Amino acid sequence: MVCKNKLTAKILSLIFAVSLILTSFVPLNTLASDIPMVWNGTQTAPTEGEGTSESPILIENAEQLAWLVNLTVGETAGKYYKLAADIKLNDTAAENWKENATPWFAQNDGSPAEGDVGFAGTLDGDGHIVSGLYFNNQFHSSQANLGYWTLNFGLLPKAKDATVKNIGVINSDVTVTSVCDGKGSTLVGLLAGRVYGAVKIEGCFVDDTASVTGKDVAGGLVGSVDGSLEATNCYSAAKLTNLNTSGTIFTGGIAGSAGGKNFAVKNSYSVNHRITPEYWTDCSGFTYTNVYTDRAPFQGESVSGLQLVQPDDLIGRRAQSIVDVLGDAWVVNTVGRPYLKIFGDKGYNPPVLVDNGAVGRVWSGKLAHDFTDGTGTESDPYIIETPEQLAKLANLTVGETAGKYYKLAADI
Repeated sequence: MVCKNKLTAKILSLIFAVSLILTSFVPLNTLASDIPMVWNGTQTAPTEGEGTSESPILIENAEQLAWLVNLTVGETAGKYYKLAADIKLNDTAAENWKENATPWFAQNDGSPAEGDVGFAGTLDGDGHIVSGLYFNNQFHSSQANLGYWTLNFGLLPKAKDATVKNIGVINSDVTVTSVCDGKGSTLVGLLAGRVYGAVKIEGCFVDDTASVTGKDVAGGLVGSVDGSLEATNCYSAAKLTNLNTSGTIFTGGIAGSAGGKNFAVKNSYSVNHRITPEYWTDCSGFTYTNVYTDRAPFQGESVSGLQLVQPDDLIGRRAQSIVDVLGDAWVVNTVGRPYLKIFGDKGYNPPVLVDNGAVGRVWSGKLAHDFTDGTGTESDPYIIETPEQLAKLANLTVGETAGKYYKLAADI
């Protein structure tokens, strides 16, 4: 009996040790269901939700999102949908991930009628992220036989009288330059390719890890606006490249083209590109409220409510005064750009754009972008914790430091 008890104890000890090893690879607060699976290229209908505002249809994975974007205007009009998880369309962590990436869906030109594919409902991302959006002049296998005159591409290729909110697009790469063989145009936006009717986007963003290359219309959030667009609490930091070297050039952070002339932006910003495209000279229908950009407005654009800032003004604690104006939905990021609080609450980590150093680390030889905290007053001094921050102080001028207070909060 004693030997049997000892054997049982050894087995239990072994099981316990193995369980400790396994849990060391996955945080205890992370469930397997919290880790998004990579899209397998197919479509699957959701099983949860009624499509009402009280009971939206839940989109729990990439296959269900693929199902949604292939529905018609009639099928989605008046319906409510909600992301219940982050969506991973391709595994961008894999080496050379674009070589084997699965392309997302594109749609033909023209305002979608009731029986045409297009989104006409309300999609609430609930602070979730979509990553790995990909297209490089090759269609998804289910669309291989379709002909295109003008192509619309985005997470939602076409939207009509729709509301899209609380969705972020990151780690994505879209190139649309040759699919129409010179016969038509390519209209590309990471969130929506082309919008018709009255469309609202709220609390949406594309960050520095996303890029668009086009030859006609290249937008950060939206490609072409053929109706009206209201954008509130949104930002674009995507890398946009328009290969059109002559004639009209349509490139913009919030929208690549706003031909509908009903374009309202509030509490938002765009970096790397203007809010709206370079081309339009009649901007009588454009309205801005608390909007910031690091690119000068083009000729003819109304500047009321549109603030031109330096690129560094939208990085780190230097952006505090701008965030104070943008409102409670926003958060200052000490090592990057301001972002929306709802995404931070869900675990989103914005790209690190500056190195303020680390406590206890040997000096890198660089200057910090900002101090850890403080406003420079006697009661709230600037806090210095790293060699890079001390180097920043050493390189300030007499005028910049006069009357200011600084405090070391760590050994250097």
